[in-house]
Amino acid sequence: MKTMIGLALVAAILEAQAGAPAADAAYGPFQVVGRVSAPSEAAKAPIEALVNAGLASTADGGWLRWKLIWRDGRPVALEQIEALPPGAPPPSGWNLPARRPAAPAAAEVAGETGCLAIGAAVTVRGRIAAWNCDSAPGTLLGRSASGRPGRVEARLPARYQAMAAEVVPHGGVSRVILAAYDPRQGCFDYLELGVRP
Repeated sequence: MKTMIGLALVAAILEAQAGAPAADAAYGPFQVVGRVSAPSEAAKAPIEALVNAGLASTADGGWLRWKLIWRDGRPVALEQIEALPPGAPPPSGWNLPARRPAAPAAAEVAGETGCLAIGAAVTVRGRIAAWNCDSAPGTLLGRSASGRPGRVEARLPARYQAMAAEVVPHGGVSRVILAAYDPRQGCFDYLELGVRP
């Protein structure tokens, strides 16, 4: 089953790369696989960090998890979203990590000011990171190396709160996941990108 999902995702990434319109130039080497935006009043705090493509810690010490509807390897809609309040015991099936993921931290990004790293991961393209900077209206994606300023490769049109990535088994591609939850507006946003070496 996982292999079938992985192959569908690889096909969606390759299709997105082949048909990427000029308007997607903001995404640089990353291909848009799909995005989902949906109303929700599940949690009382924004996302702090992503654990994986369906689980995040929230800024108040709680957790948020969701399930998406997929079609042809692409996320198309939100099926379910639920929050676990701070200190509440996790119900069966939540599979929380032993430690909370790291919260956003100050980062140095070439040509930008006031930056917070909202996630970093090793992909088939090397180590990438996502940043929210005072000098940019949307989230930035790019190369990240220890001890050196980050190098921006993509300027997303929207701002997200957290990023995670994983290599797709047997596919030679990686999926990059960005998410945000705005409790004041009651809105959940999810973006999935693909990247090749």
